[in-house]
Amino acid sequence: MKVDNNFQEISKEIAYLFGALGDGALIKRKNRKAYEIQYYQKSGEWLENSIIRRLKRVGISTSIKGFHRNSYYLKFGNKQLYLLFKRLKENVNEIFEHSSLAREFIRGFFDAEGSVPHVEKYLRGERKREKIPPQIGFHQNGENSKLILQRIRDFLAENGIKCSKISGPLYRKQSNKPEYRFFIYGTGEIEKFLSFIQPEHPEKRMRIVLLLLHVGPGNRKL
Repeated sequence: MKVDNNFQEISKEIAYLFGALGDGALIKRKNRKAYEIQYYQKSGEWLENSIIRRLKRVGISTSIKGFHRNSYYLKFGNKQLYLLFKRLKENVNEIFEHSSLAREFIRGFFDAEGSVPHVEKYLRGERKREKIPPQIGFHQNGENSKLILQRIRDFLAENGIKCSKISGPLYRKQSNKPEYRFFIYGTGEIEKFLSFIQPEHPEKRMRIVLLLLHVGPGNRKL
């Protein structure tokens, strides 16, 4: 599928960008009648190579605007893309009608919101626990996050990747929004995930590779 100039259709680029919005925001500024899209990330390299590169492919030019609260950020205005993202937020099932789009969405979502143990810190002896936990996770805050995680989990399971049950709602001190999450345990399942989804985030991908190199095979009971 190719995106036309009005963003009425969904391309792989759009699916990835929508997934990565888990680490971003849609903001409508009433006083300026502006439709703003924002992305935040600790990795400026990921913003440059994965977000900005895809935005250019769909005709949007922007750049990293600065560094704030331990994250790089970029923001830009585009009413058509804003409205498409709002539509997809209300009906994420639209993404999962096509396997190729679902994979791109999950890749973007994991790059933005996925968790991987800091294997390099375990190897340097900087963690209290000696053993590296053989797991990666999906996390999301918000009332609708459980539905999104359920679709991701179901899609991965349909493609042979075992996942834990979704846990939550969980509440953290720094947020009043409920958090939901699930995990993929065991190097065998993580290797399947790496091959199938092919995450792009440089630090997370590096940590997955290190995890597979330094942790023996095995699964936790799901």
